[in-house]
Amino acid sequence: MRWELVAFDLDNTLFSHEDAFECAIKQCFKIFQDKIDTNLHTVDEDTFFSLFKFNCDNYWEDYEQDKLTRSEYRRKRFCKTMTALELPSTNDLADAFHHYYDSIIDDYSVPFPGLQDLLQTISNQQVKLAIMTNGNVKTQSNKIKKLGILHAFERKNIFISEEIGFTKPDKQFFKWVETELNVFSSRCIFVGDSWELDVVGAVDAGWEAIFFNNRGEQRTTGHPVLKEVTTFKDLKSELIRLVTEGRTL
Repeated sequence: MRWELVAFDLDNTLFSHEDAFECAIKQCFKIFQDKIDTNLHTVDEDTFFSLFKFNCDNYWEDYEQDKLTRSEYRRKRFCKTMTALELPSTNDLADAFHHYYDSIIDDYSVPFPGLQDLLQTISNQQVKLAIMTNGNVKTQSNKIKKLGILHAFERKNIFISEEIGFTKPDKQFFKWVETELNVFSSRCIFVGDSWELDVVGAVDAGWEAIFFNNRGEQRTTGHPVLKEVTTFKDLKSELIRLVTEGRTL
């Protein structure tokens, strides 16, 4: 039996969002150093980013659990960082900082080497391709465009949580895709970097999953995976093997 669909997460699966995020945040801080307050030069960009990332992670669960809105989450991570560094801290500054961040983050979205070849190989095997990502439609669409991979995905094969009303790991997200693309769950495979969002969601929906564990994440459940890889090179070779040889269940 051959695969009907190979679906990918976006951030940290098709490109390194972590690298893009760090570069963009540091660039934002540089701009603030020059244009907002010269006192910001008392702190270097590495120190700022390290603390900023800590606050991003520290308050992420509150955001995921809807205890903070997106705007509140962004303001909190910025203001907590600035206050700890004894730098100017207001909601207006936080909003301005993130407005600039939104305007440049796409510029740092660079596909993993070999992505184009992988997508072409899968497509040549008459296997459908899809992207399934949580997030804002405008933000995620801009990332996909910047990656230069729109030619590999029909617009109807790009699924963004804000647009469809379901968020991974809700299995309804996966069932929605099955219906839209007219595929069977047993012949679908999902590739993602998050155990909780990608692997658990896919397996609960009856899909196979490949865990692209490029950030050293720990498994939190006993959900089975078809394969776990840590580099894009290994992910590419494994997927090419699967789609060219066919999967026997």
